[in-house]
Amino acid sequence: MRVLHLSAAAETTGAGKATLLTHEALLNHNIDSRVFLLKSELDAKNVSSYHKQGVFYSIRRLISTFVDRSYVKKYKNRKDQIFSSGFHGLPLKNNRHLKWADVIHIHWANHGFIDIKEIAKWNKPVVWTLRDMWAFTGGCHQSFDCLGFEKNCGNCPVLSSANANDLSFKALTHKRNILTGLPIRWIAISSWLKDRAGKSKILNVKKIDVVFSGVDSTMFRIGNKAILRGKYNFSITDKIIVLGAGDFREEYKGFSYVIDVLNRMDSNIKILTFGSKGFDEGEIQQKSIHFGFISSDILEELYSLADVFFSPSIAEAFGKTFLEAQMCGCPVVCFDETGPADIIIHKETGYLAKFKDIDDLLVGLEYCLRTNFEASTIRNKAVSIFDISNIALDYIKIYEESYLDWSNSRSK
Repeated sequence: MRVLHLSAAAETTGAGKATLLTHEALLNHNIDSRVFLLKSELDAKNVSSYHKQGVFYSIRRLISTFVDRSYVKKYKNRKDQIFSSGFHGLPLKNNRHLKWADVIHIHWANHGFIDIKEIAKWNKPVVWTLRDMWAFTGGCHQSFDCLGFEKNCGNCPVLSSANANDLSFKALTHKRNILTGLPIRWIAISSWLKDRAGKSKILNVKKIDVVFSGVDSTMFRIGNKAILRGKYNFSITDKIIVLGAGDFREEYKGFSYVIDVLNRMDSNIKILTFGSKGFDEGEIQQKSIHFGFISSDILEELYSLADVFFSPSIAEAFGKTFLEAQMCGCPVVCFDETGPADIIIHKETGYLAKFKDIDDLLVGLEYCLRTNFEASTIRNKAVSIFDISNIALDYIKIYEESYLDWSNSRSK
């Protein structure tokens, strides 16, 4: 079985990292796997980049990305949020990597990489992992409270449009006309994302499987809490909350809930943050320490020394940091009815607060701060379900089924 992974998301992004991790796990299961990225500087075996094929390809990549982004330019008041039209893409049909593959696995299609009009011409079984909402919306990657994707889009809040026939309507119509007729095997990385996709105008009649986004459990382990607290000058009796993401101040990360809840809690609690930016002075009453962007080794230490990892995201497709914390035996507090709800077992490995209920968030944090969780139990439950080796086995079964279905359809 020869599997080709396609991703416009590079190795520094969440989707790119997940693509490469899946690829490496498949290799460990003796599956012939390759990765073809839109733009990457990674120098690794069986990993290639479109833009590295030559100057012509590099220029063509720039043009395709520019064209894809140009559609939103006329919407001057649009939000600062990624929006991909999906009208254009690169010609990949005759690419040597696609010709080599038995199965093509799409992980992230945008920046003008994949032309969905061309998928039928590939004449290959296709597996598409939904890592965000783009495949079934009019262009946004995360719809938040907007349910336009359940109908026809239009009047798009991301574009700040009051036109029912705007770009989002045209893009959704374009995708619906193409994708609904293709025998793609659709995969969602969480139950929450499957539920949203199943309500969409594009995928509501499609079978959608759930295959979680896995983690290499060997990279995140339980550390010695007492030793690590000593290393970072904390006492064993300190109450410590960790927060972090690429930018945990973003709207969809629930930053307003973080501020409100922490300012209702004991001022002596220690707050540790990681990512692009921490708290501004005076935003919360507790003392906070910001670690910035850190290596997985340091992140492992923060999870291990903390009492709880806190992230009240309101639109999280899965939540890799939630899972990393669990691998380190750290309980997690987050909202129910989001992607991380697949990861957390309520009151066993953390606390699932009622969606957008700030009072219940407070109850959850206080519950986790006073509860003596068994770190090994939290880790073992996470490893049994989410270790990337197990996830790879799920994908192998899906590849085999997809290839068999495709072969049978050709023989008719």
